[in-house]
Order: sequence, then structure tokens, then C-alpha cells
Amino acid sequence: MIFYFIILAYIPLVCFNQFQKPRKKLDGAISLSFNLDEVTSFGQIEEEILSKEFPKTWGKIEIGFYSYQLSRGVGADQFNLKSKESVFAFVGEAKRKKGIQLCVYQEKIIKRKTIVYGSSVIDVDDSISKTISSKNMHVGFIIFIILYKI
Repeated sequence: MIFYFIILAYIPLVCFNQFQKPRKKLDGAISLSFNLDEVTSFGQIEEEILSKEFPKTWGKIEIGFYSYQLSRGVGADQFNLKSKESVFAFVGEAKRKKGIQLCVYQEKIIKRKTIVYGSSVIDVDDSISKTISSKNMHVGFIIFIILYKI
């Protein structure tokens, strides 16, 4: 009889707001499980990340932009996981260290201001005659309105 042991590694996934300086770790973390002997590509890591439901505090995350940290401190260096070499480095570190974590990043929120346009219609002839008949108007203002009419 041959027994095979599969050892799963449970690695926390955290989310950062990368646009706030210093970057801020958002509330909540989820656990990802990996058989580290079988992880060979970025796609496998991404598939595991995207299979999870994220905490609502994270909002939307940037798809395809993942990294790992060798320690769980907020200021720890983060290493991108895009290349095959970086995936192998991640797997090697995960086998050696217990404090490793994966990181995702909150999607940049672009707030757009709503501009409301409005206008009013003024009868120009009527407004000029009222302005001229007003006794308390400044003379320069009356001349400007008359020149504007021409």
C-alpha cells in the first residue's frame, strides 16, 4: 500500500488601499488553501483568489494585480506575482515561512461630479428699460448695458 500525503498551506489574503499614503490595510482577511507542490503559475493563484467571496469593506479589487508579503506588517515589502519566477519564489517562501500573506488591491474609485446645467430667459429690451428707469443705478453699468445691446 502506498500512501500519499497532500499538505495544504493556508495563506491569508488581505486587501490594501494602495492609493492612500502610506498604503492602508483594509479590514477583513480570508484564507486561501494551496497544495504548494502543485502551484506553478500565476493563473492557479489567481483562480484561487477569484473563487472566494471578498469582505464588503474591500469593495472592488484590481483583477490581475496580486502580490505577496514575507511578513504580516503593513509596511512590509510586497512582491508582484506576474512572472513565473516570482510565482516560484512565492512557493519557496511559503514553504519556509509562516508569516507570508497574499495581497490584493482595492480598485481605484473615480468620483465624477454631476454637473447640472440650467438657464433662464430674460427679455433684453424689457430689462434694459427697467435698468435705465432705475434712479439708483451706477452710470457705468447703464453704459455697459446699452453698449452690450448694440
